[in-house]
Amino acid sequence: FQAADLPGVIGHIGSCFGAEEVSLQSIVQFESEGPGAEIVVITHAVEEARFRRALGAILARPEVEAITSCLRTL
Repeated sequence: FQAADLPGVIGHIGSCFGAEEVSLQSIVQFESEGPGAEIVVITHAVEEARFRRALGAILARPEVEAITSCLRTL
């Protein structure tokens, strides 16, 4: 995710995933080239519909600007 570098952003992202029962394996924040931060999330195996609902809720947050990439593994 590309998001504002503000307190609580990672917590909000985690809560959106938790509301859809998506278990997180890892969440890391990196500095980005511009203002804000890049947040990388790795989840455990999850039903696609739950994952997509969580992404929708995350994108609705005003501090989250974009999903820059999303990679699925099998």
